[in-house]
Amino acid sequence: MLEHLGGHSFFCMLNPLMAFGILLIIALLTAVCCYNNVCQLGVNRKVRYVKPMDNLRFQSKVIDSKNHIRTSTWKLNNTPFEDIKTVRDLTEYVVRKYSSNPCFGKRPNFESAPTWTSYEEMGKTVKAIGSVISQWFDSSHEEQHFIGLYGRNSAEWFSTELACGSYGMIAVPLYDTLGQEALVHILKQTGLHIVLCDTVAQTRKLLTLTQDQLTHVIIVNKDDPELESLKESTKGSVELVTFDQLVTIGQKNPLPAKNPKMDDTFLVCYTSGSTGLPKGVIHTHRTFVHAVSLAQPVVEMLDYGQTKHRHVSYLPLSHIMEQMVISIMLVNGYQVAFLTTDISRLLTDLFYYRPTIFVAVPRILSRMYTDTVRGIGGGAWMTWLFNLAIQRKLNEQKRGIFRQSGLLDYFFFRKVREQLGCCVSLIVCGSAPLQAEVLEFIKAAFSCVVMEGYGSTECGGLVTATLPMDPNAGHAGAIVGGVTVKLVDVPSMNLRVERDGMGEVCVMSNACTPGYFKDETNTNQLFDNSGFTLTGDVGRWTETGSLKIVDRSKHIFKLSQGEYIAPEKVEQVYATSPLVTNIYVDGNSTSSYIVAVVVPDLKEVCRRFATHLVSLCSPAPSSAQSAGEKNTVTLSQVCESPLVVKLILKELTEIGKAKDLKSFEQASRFK
Repeated sequence: MLEHLGGHSFFCMLNPLMAFGILLIIALLTAVCCYNNVCQLGVNRKVRYVKPMDNLRFQSKVIDSKNHIRTSTWKLNNTPFEDIKTVRDLTEYVVRKYSSNPCFGKRPNFESAPTWTSYEEMGKTVKAIGSVISQWFDSSHEEQHFIGLYGRNSAEWFSTELACGSYGMIAVPLYDTLGQEALVHILKQTGLHIVLCDTVAQTRKLLTLTQDQLTHVIIVNKDDPELESLKESTKGSVELVTFDQLVTIGQKNPLPAKNPKMDDTFLVCYTSGSTGLPKGVIHTHRTFVHAVSLAQPVVEMLDYGQTKHRHVSYLPLSHIMEQMVISIMLVNGYQVAFLTTDISRLLTDLFYYRPTIFVAVPRILSRMYTDTVRGIGGGAWMTWLFNLAIQRKLNEQKRGIFRQSGLLDYFFFRKVREQLGCCVSLIVCGSAPLQAEVLEFIKAAFSCVVMEGYGSTECGGLVTATLPMDPNAGHAGAIVGGVTVKLVDVPSMNLRVERDGMGEVCVMSNACTPGYFKDETNTNQLFDNSGFTLTGDVGRWTETGSLKIVDRSKHIFKLSQGEYIAPEKVEQVYATSPLVTNIYVDGNSTSSYIVAVVVPDLKEVCRRFATHLVSLCSPAPSSAQSAGEKNTVTLSQVCESPLVVKLILKELTEIGKAKDLKSFEQASRFK
């Protein structure tokens, strides 16, 4: 290449910019090749090896072909659950085994170091809570004793739930997003009169809703400035104590724990559902403990029991998923940190605590992907390098090699890892499948195992989980050990498993709920004649035997031409666009097309369509660039601009085509 051609070097025949570009490409490719060779020689130390699995092609086993029933190919190892039958057993097991290990941690503010509670201290706190609250109930003649848990994730919240398990009480999580009507329904249905609240404001809200129903309130925030005034206003009607006061009283007057039976109710977890008032999903000691045990093989499979791990709890504890996550952390002696304030400073806490296990939902991981894509720009050269970096990582991971080093890794993925403190070695994602490009990016960026789980509150949280190093995306994974799944026809949708290859997902395991609290009608509709729990989800089996969730049966709708639409699938495809902050897709049988309601990302819209926004600015900026930079356009102006809407529609349609959406799955109207 450097030889003279007709008296002139090859590079002299090119313009300087082109010559520099070619040299840069050669240099980078040489560096990448050298890096790969060095890594193969074993010089690189930032490598983790995971043993490839031999059952990726056989992720479920047919046990009844006529009734479309399958079970797991996993071996369910009940250790350490052979001696854990109740939540009391679970608490005593972790306190005994990990007594000196740090358990729960939190910072009082962002400038201070966290205070860590050991497992032994956690056990003493649980005993103190149970001792006091059980005495409050001794004077009543109620058969079941309910404790409301209302507030953010905290050590106080979870310790109180564990106290319920040790002293024969029933935990009832409450949360604001249910709405006022739903809260009133829960309070009345359970007859709650003892509640743990974060703040005085939450206490006032419940007192307003319940009138004279509450008798005892435990307030976590002892420094709330309104605490004394609340005590004065409720004197003689409600006994108010801070959490710290409760623990002090209990430690001075300890009572022995009770012996709950395995089939005693431990938890009533209310789900918002799609219509009507929330339903209270009952979980007994048996179902809760078994649900926790279903996740243990994942820990053993990845050999994660050899080192100490950290988890930052931020997903709502009022949902079954986070309760299962913290429980499995405790069973293995790991550390659990709680947010300093609220979710708005999540990244600050993640960076500080440097979690090794990160539990997320698709929306968070999708945002990481879109932010990174936005950051590298739309240039063909950078996009090619970005995709090359991802593909190289994925090819290595198929061989069980997880590497966090190299030039491309440094350029594209280092900042993503730094947001979470650079220590994440396992990512778990639930609630919905990730888009393929998002999953591939997360696997490459963090160079760790990424597992997706599927389940429901009624099924105890976990039904299937993707296997490490499974190269396929868009499915819910293999059936976990101890679970049986079948697909059944859905007459209302004219779906037949034999003909269509998909049907409603039904689950059977010891983790499934026995029913809904004080709701015989919905309980009867929850199970089929064989005792399987109906999930309301439509699914099908892939060629490898993994379960693929199509959508909620109630969400799927049919267009006028007879085609079925799974809106969640379309929403997830469009949500990968940096232009989209939120999206909702809908349609009905009277129309031949679907529509979408889009909340655009104002900053990205201004950046991408600056020249089209000048006319919307008031007063008009001096240039198109200033319209985007100064962000003088409002979100409402953007949404009302036919031209901008047309441009967004065009981009989302192109994304849909690239992701193989059929023409009838593409939204033709946006708002």
